[in-house]
Amino acid sequence: KECEYNNNALKVAIFEEVLENRTTEEQIKLMETLKECGYNVNASKIATDENVLEQRTLEEQIKLMEVLKKCEYNENTLKIAIDENILKKRTAKEQIKLMKTLKEFKYDDNVLRIVINLDVLKKRTLEQQIELMKELKECEYNNNAVEIATDPDVLEKRTTEEQIQLMKVLKKCEYNDNAVEIATDPDVLEKRTIKEQIQLMKILKECKYNDNVFEIAIDPDVLEKRTLEEQIKLMETLKECEYKDAYKIAAFKTVLEKRTTEQQIKLMEKLKECKYNDDAFDIATDENILENRSLEEQIKLMETLRECAYEHYAFRITTNEDILKKRTAEEQIKLMKTLKECEYKYDVLEIARDANVLEQRTLEEQIKLMHTMHTLEKCKYRHGAF
Repeated sequence: KECEYNNNALKVAIFEEVLENRTTEEQIKLMETLKECGYNVNASKIATDENVLEQRTLEEQIKLMEVLKKCEYNENTLKIAIDENILKKRTAKEQIKLMKTLKEFKYDDNVLRIVINLDVLKKRTLEQQIELMKELKECEYNNNAVEIATDPDVLEKRTTEEQIQLMKVLKKCEYNDNAVEIATDPDVLEKRTIKEQIQLMKILKECKYNDNVFEIAIDPDVLEKRTLEEQIKLMETLKECEYKDAYKIAAFKTVLEKRTTEQQIKLMEKLKECKYNDDAFDIATDENILENRSLEEQIKLMETLRECAYEHYAFRITTNEDILKKRTAEEQIKLMKTLKECEYKYDVLEIARDANVLEQRTLEEQIKLMHTMHTLEKCKYRHGAF
């Protein structure tokens, strides 16, 4: 009655959670405090919230309602007051501090994300949490900046000071999506120091945040098998390659295992000369070629393919496992040139790569068979001769 029969005051009087966790006298105090709050709906939520009732004393609960009033009953401030994780991980005084601090940041949604994030609450002190909130303000409350502030891997692998460094660098990188991915990538955080991580972000900026350069920066195999300096060389070489498909050579696992960084770069440069042809790329990355041919021989195969105008049948000779095992690189190239002389006919290709021919005939005999097959092109018995 003294509360003017207000519905929100009624909830405090009859809600089961309140009846279980507060005495009658305490209930009345909550109703009176609610009246002082103009029966505000958000204030009533604090008064009746189950988690608040279990985790806070009456005095602390009333204080939360009073602070909410000073915060104009803001929705985001209410979320702090009733958040289950905050109620468990922060004291009442710390909780109130967070509510007041949020007001200083105009109740920003992204600042709230830092406040209520469970990983932040677990891995950062109140003071460190507030430092992150302040840095987010310096970053214009940017969405990607808050990703660094709340990312579980960053919180695990980096100190607060290092985390703030990453946010500052991200700002200089215009909050780019690829830059934030480098900042939060689990493999980068595991394999690179904070200084090395920042260098990768800066190189990415120099490369205009290119997607393919970004792939080299975060590729787990590159991070595992290359030093930072070597990784940066690959990124810079890709820039010289106009950011084309050469990046696949830079991040190709078998190439990383079978070739040094310098050799990788030579393959990327040769692919550029080959105008990024798909078959030339396959020669650069083929596991059998990498296993059975030296870098110089591999490059010679790419050059010979170019001389063959990237004819696909000529390419098939380069990657054939039997040819790679039964013929030297020079002999392999002779087979490609013979196929060219024979106008890339399919029957001629079959002779070049047939396992029995490779086993039972010398290179000279094989080439003679290829030429003979070509001369029989218009003969009716061509198939039988083949």
